[in-house]
Amino acid sequence: MNQKIYASIGASPGAGIDFNKIKVTTGDNEVMSSDSDYTLNFDGHLGLGYNSSRWFGGAYFRMLTTTRKETEIVNYDTFRTHLQVFLGYRFDAPKFLKKSADWVEEKAPF
Repeated sequence: MNQKIYASIGASPGAGIDFNKIKVTTGDNEVMSSDSDYTLNFDGHLGLGYNSSRWFGGAYFRMLTTTRKETEIVNYDTFRTHLQVFLGYRFDAPKFLKKSADWVEEKAPF
C-alpha cells in the first residue's frame, strides 16, 4: 500500500450509572423526585488521509450515541454524527525555532 495514505478506525463502548434529583416548583407547590439508572454509550470513528512532507489532508467521520433507561423522570437519547474534512500545507520552521529544536534534540535525543 502507498506509504503516504493512512486509515484509522476506532470504537469506545461505555456504561455507567446516572444519579438524578429533580425539583419542580409551581406556585406554592414543590415536588421532588430522584432516581438512579444505567447509561450506555458508544463512540466510533473512521478516518482516511494523505500525508507527505509538505501536504496533508483527509476526512474523519465520528458517531456518538448515548441512551438512558426511560423513566417517568428522565428520557434521554442522543445520536450525533460529525464529519471533518481537512487540508494543510507545512511551512519551514523559522530559523530561530529550528536552531533551538536542533539544540534540544542534540542534548536529549528522542
